[in-house]
Amino acid sequence: MATTLNASMEFPAPAATVFAMFSDPTYLELKCAQSEQGNFEVSNSDSRRSICIKRSFDEVPDSYRKFLGSDLIIKEEQIWNFSVNQIFQADWKIVLEGKPVLLVGTLKLEDTSGGSMLILDTEVTVGIPFFSAMAESFIREHFSKVLDDERAIGLHWLEKHK
Repeated sequence: MATTLNASMEFPAPAATVFAMFSDPTYLELKCAQSEQGNFEVSNSDSRRSICIKRSFDEVPDSYRKFLGSDLIIKEEQIWNFSVNQIFQADWKIVLEGKPVLLVGTLKLEDTSGGSMLILDTEVTVGIPFFSAMAESFIREHFSKVLDDERAIGLHWLEKHK
């Protein structure tokens, strides 16, 4: 059984600007700097942009480490499809490498009257019997905090790149 994670983030800039920010090296470096180790890769085609970010999962309580282990690496993949109509949608996936932990969903970035909004709809699945519900709850809470941090990074980036 999966746990739902839905969130939204507002940005004081048009969707096209925020979309450009998501693959900007400076933004991605700031995002990776939130972990002890991290790296990223961006690739483009005419109508698609792929962003892959790997970083360490540093804030795991000891009670979870006995099930998940240590030296945990999060791999985030965003496959953005975009058009000339400024519609930005992505398939979004996060895996905890080598562990039965998966977040799968969609990202949608759209213009609003005050800027833009990123809408995240995803499911969290942990395939460890008797541990899944507790771990899914922890992961949902952790990634909600990560999203808050990433919004702050985005606001900082936007302020410096006006």
